Amino acid sequence: MGLQPQGRSTVLARSKQKVRRGTDKYMRTPWWRLPPLGYILTFPLVGLALLIPFGFRHLGIYPAFLDTPLVLVTLIIALIWGTEPAVLSILLGTMAFDIYFLSDKSQLLQGWNQSIPLVPFVLAQIIMVVLAAQRERGRRSIEVAQEELKSYAGQLEWVNQELEQANDQLEDANRLKDQFLSMASHELKTPITTIRGQAQLGMLRLKKQTELSPELESARAALERIEQHTYRLNSLVDDLLDLSILSSGKIKLRATRCDLGEVCREVIGEQQSLSGRTIELELPPSPVLVLADCERIGQVITNLVSNAIKYSTENSTIRVGVSQSQGKVIVQVHNEGTPIPKELQANLFEPFYRTPAAQSSSKKGWGLGLAISKQIVERHGGRIRVESSQGKGTTFSIELPPQVDEAAEAVEVAH
Repeated sequence: MGLQPQGRSTVLARSKQKVRRGTDKYMRTPWWRLPPLGYILTFPLVGLALLIPFGFRHLGIYPAFLDTPLVLVTLIIALIWGTEPAVLSILLGTMAFDIYFLSDKSQLLQGWNQSIPLVPFVLAQIIMVVLAAQRERGRRSIEVAQEELKSYAGQLEWVNQELEQANDQLEDANRLKDQFLSMASHELKTPITTIRGQAQLGMLRLKKQTELSPELESARAALERIEQHTYRLNSLVDDLLDLSILSSGKIKLRATRCDLGEVCREVIGEQQSLSGRTIELELPPSPVLVLADCERIGQVITNLVSNAIKYSTENSTIRVGVSQSQGKVIVQVHNEGTPIPKELQANLFEPFYRTPAAQSSSKKGWGLGLAISKQIVERHGGRIRVESSQGKGTTFSIELPPQVDEAAEAVEVAH
């Protein structure tokens, strides 16, 4: 049966590859090391090697190793021109040695007993040719490996250039994205504020009416929904604007002497009035002072407390604690809600990320609060982390530089 088209193409490709390898091998070999030149030079080199034992015999000297010059010539030929010319050298040397040194007559191999002295001579040359062939094979393998390494280095350089170009394009796209978010947020705030203001004004006018007709009652309910949704939309725009400014590094922190205990009191008072939940605050006896942007730090604590309220049971208690430990100021917000799986905790501080449990719940959110909080804390030279497990609840911790001087240095480094 004939070969299938795919089989024929495979065989043809392999044949071409072998021919290409052979051609490349000869192209890489210097002209003076090509095997055809070795065949030609083998004859005069063997002749020159025979001159040495002939000279000794002419002088009446019969050394024990008359075949040594031929062995050395065979080794030189094998190292320079390869195995094939070396085999020719062995044949020529054996014939000449047998004719001129082992026999009295000019006849090759008169008997096996007369040819026995040739055995060590031939074996020595064969062993040296094999060793030279292995050495040459190893050398060629090294050359091929070096060529492949050069090829891989070129490919890696090309890939690196492509990655640099792609990185530049991603940076440009990210810059355009931040610019778009900033411009869109600014442009959206004005109409959203206007819509919300008109809805609040209409609600205020309807509130002054003693009795409302069914039509006006329906209008009042619609205005309340408009006010609620514009509030959420306005919060989203503010978060997008904050995220864009923080990511671009253009935010300027107004660092002042900040009492974290007082900031936590204000946040807890506001959140208790809005939610009606119980929030406990634990403070050390002395004030905990840092050099920070009080408004931004308050924004972070507000995000953490509101999340604790949102994702915990109604009757549970939220605990907020401020402490100093190992040269750090720590603010912790703890709730007894559903624990966050370990594999999901690393993604909590990514923009627009919400856990599957949060997505399936009725709690509304955009997944921006923790990302913004992380940016703000890191800009202050601190860090934010989460610990959550079954039976222990969830605790978000903020770590900030403690003293005013150290905080100033950390904020400067973060800038």
